[in-house]
Amino acid sequence: MRHYFLTGEYGRRLNLEGGEKAAWLILCGGEEIELLNHHRDTLLADWIKENPCSRPWFWWEYDAPKEPVSNRFREISFHARRERIGGTGSPSWEHLNIGPCFSIGLPCSWVSSFDEAYYNGRAVDIHGNIIPTNYKEGHFKGKAIDPNDPPTFESEAAYLSRHGLLTKEEKAYLKKFPKLLEPEAVVFDECDEEEAEPAACTPQ
Repeated sequence: MRHYFLTGEYGRRLNLEGGEKAAWLILCGGEEIELLNHHRDTLLADWIKENPCSRPWFWWEYDAPKEPVSNRFREISFHARRERIGGTGSPSWEHLNIGPCFSIGLPCSWVSSFDEAYYNGRAVDIHGNIIPTNYKEGHFKGKAIDPNDPPTFESEAAYLSRHGLLTKEEKAYLKKFPKLLEPEAVVFDECDEEEAEPAACTPQ
């Protein structure tokens, strides 16, 4: 349970088929929030001691300052999110009919190169033939992540500093290690391209 609260990873140590979160939480008796509330302060203190100027998964999920995020298909939801600095690439919910998703303050769902091609009418099948659609060039404004210019965001340390959430010890630590304030780039994963399912969502 400690591993889950700190990292958000579940099921692996129990060898659950597919790492199913629902099944894993059932094994926990539905008491995960109660357990977290009981151990929250200790978990957070231990984490900060070992990983200063950052926060564990449960903090981002439950305790971090939330901001409104929405698209025209969804009601406003609130997430902890880090400020974007630059780079090329669009979060999926800005252009597709899916809800916002964040992990440790960063978007966890992005427009793929297939999305960009498909919704502009230029995607091809395995034989190199154009896939028939009603979409035309210019219809879709979303951009896939550019590996040479990936999206960059403020670091965890910068987020915590901006919100005035660093401890006195962390502020001192940050003076010794100012590089922790440098922006972070989204890691490009080509596997995501293979998992694109154009029928599952519709562009704005």
